[in-house]
Amino acid sequence: MAPGGFSAAALALNPAAQLRGITLPPDNGGHDLLLPVDGDGVQVEYTDITLLAGVMGVSRDEIAASHPDAANFRYDNPFSDLRFDLVFCDGQVLRTHEVHRYAYREKCEATRLLTSQLVLAFGRIREGGTLVVLLHRVDMFATAQLLYMVSRVADVRLFKSRKAWKMRGAFYLVAENVRPGCAEAVEMVERWKALWRRATFGVSGWDDKDGEERWWLDFGVEELLADFGETLVRLARPMWRTQAAALRKAPWNRSRRHWG
Repeated sequence: MAPGGFSAAALALNPAAQLRGITLPPDNGGHDLLLPVDGDGVQVEYTDITLLAGVMGVSRDEIAASHPDAANFRYDNPFSDLRFDLVFCDGQVLRTHEVHRYAYREKCEATRLLTSQLVLAFGRIREGGTLVVLLHRVDMFATAQLLYMVSRVADVRLFKSRKAWKMRGAFYLVAENVRPGCAEAVEMVERWKALWRRATFGVSGWDDKDGEERWWLDFGVEELLADFGETLVRLARPMWRTQAAALRKAPWNRSRRHWG
């Protein structure tokens, strides 16, 4: 959630909105929260979302005492009695986090973070609500799989800022009219939970291939392109144009034109 820019914008548009958030504590490498927290309209849980074992359906008895994070897992279910019209998943793995986590998490932390956010989001979003997710590299197989999966349970579009990260591969998935209770959504959530469990408790067999195929769809690249390729290109083309325009104006390209 921190530093709270999206939340502040949402409250500016709807001052009566009730806001609930989860954010990494600053002591663990998280950002300071710039949004006033009044305990009523705005409530925040300071915790590592990737350690919410209870949300993932894992009990205390299932975790070995020898696990590095055994004492850090939580077994409650934050905000489980609430449903939200708008959910943001914009957490990302930063270098400032490295000194605060165990070595076993290095290869799979991005996967653990994204699956944790998605499982929590689908468990809290209202039927017909809107979900916004920070993603990277729309052309990567894992990203394309996720877009395909969410497109099966929501109306999706992609957004890339013309100011922030315009030269990079970062973008936002905007999923509207989300149907979290449908059978496909329930199956997706179970896949994400299983992947989180593998990344958290079975990392000895984790390799780069897992990162590319982490969404565990039952078909490969060719099948995905056949079913979703045209839609993927249509969704991504405006972002590619924004990125291409920014790259053409990049300092190194301006210098090259000057020399030529």
